[in-house]
Amino acid sequence: MRFRLSARLFSIACAVSFVCAQAIPAAAQSMQATGAAQGVMASNDPQDLVRGPDGNLWVTERGSNQIARIWPNGGVTEYRASASPDARPFGLTVGPDGNLWYTEAGRDCIGRMSLIGGLTEYCAGIPLHAGLRHITVGSDGALWFTEGAIDSIGRITLSGAVTQYPLLHRRVLGPDDIVTGADGNLWFTEFSGDAIAKMSVGGRVLHYRAGISAGAHPHRLVRGSDGNIWFTEYAGDRIGRITPGGNVLEYHLGLTPGSAPNGIARGRFGDLWFTETAGHRVARITKSGVISEFGAGLTPEDAPMAIAAGSDGYLWISNQPRLVERLILPLNP
Repeated sequence: MRFRLSARLFSIACAVSFVCAQAIPAAAQSMQATGAAQGVMASNDPQDLVRGPDGNLWVTERGSNQIARIWPNGGVTEYRASASPDARPFGLTVGPDGNLWYTEAGRDCIGRMSLIGGLTEYCAGIPLHAGLRHITVGSDGALWFTEGAIDSIGRITLSGAVTQYPLLHRRVLGPDDIVTGADGNLWFTEFSGDAIAKMSVGGRVLHYRAGISAGAHPHRLVRGSDGNIWFTEYAGDRIGRITPGGNVLEYHLGLTPGSAPNGIARGRFGDLWFTETAGHRVARITKSGVISEFGAGLTPEDAPMAIAAGSDGYLWISNQPRLVERLILPLNP
């Protein structure tokens, strides 16, 4: 375990608006953010980012084989993610038991970590070279995860029992991100199949392609405050919305072509915020589909990826060259 404290500052400018001035206290309108977690080194390859039950943010460090805790003041504590040096922790979520659960892309295992770094790993029942991606809590209280290399969904109980649900389909699907919807079903992106899928906790799967552009590569998704699932289209440069019934709308006006939308998260007032990995920006989309981009404070070398809301009320991003950083942005209602 290692502890470090960052003193890095960075800022992102507020675009326009009376609404922005209303939403952010006058003292904060300079858009300067403090407490970026510089202790997470770029070589650590920070990936998924979630808020833990302790109010801190936690991030998987694929390159250094660690899980890092990031305090609101920018302090960083790192914990070994595996006894193996090639675990490559990737997807991350908070389990119903209050522990952190994560995928090990390099070992085909699921890890469980307590908030003080206690570690348990589960490998039995997971095929070799499964290509583990993301993980979430299901409505049944188990953890569900995607296996992108073998087109399968895995389920693991809190005691470590694994069940496999192969996605029997004639196309290569590439299941990627996964969340539980307001309807209690599991929803996941099919990166290679250009689809969104809905799966009951009993294993029944429906695939939705209508309304999704060919070659879009749906990537990350989140449950919106409107009860719909919102997702990024990494190659399509769009944000998609799918209703519980499977109706899809895509939004692209205001989104710069070639920006590679990636991570997506709910903001304080119900809008969605997403990263543009190739566009070197973050952006906001309202529930009505209006997109605004924010790039000041980020450079052409920046590649923002995951995004999450911290307990401090700000958004945080994992940013490949510049580590994990906190943003002060126009979180307007």
